[in-house]
Amino acid sequence: MQHSIPIKPRRSASEIRKLVDCFRASALSRADFVRHEGICLSTLHRYLQSQSPEPAGLRHSAPPSFLEVESGEPPAVSSAQRGMYRIFLNAGVALEIPRGFYAASWPSS
Repeated sequence: MQHSIPIKPRRSASEIRKLVDCFRASALSRADFVRHEGICLSTLHRYLQSQSPEPAGLRHSAPPSFLEVESGEPPAVSSAQRGMYRIFLNAGVALEIPRGFYAASWPSS
């Protein structure tokens, strides 16, 4: 005589989202919630990880890469800016390092 074990179909993405939303809205601990829903604690943990919001800066970002630097005639700068390092990054961000931060960078007079 063979015994068959009923196999539950996998939950869809919308079912997982609803389950996670129910857990977050409940005042139950994880242990109490899984007992009530009849699921494994590890399953709830996996669902919570898959549904956790990522920080905006990390969301599907490309891996870091080298940036091409153009060489050529430096732009004209005022005497106050001479010796200052200015590095332009993405999204209009500029990093300015004032003259004198490193003795070897001091201009010779």
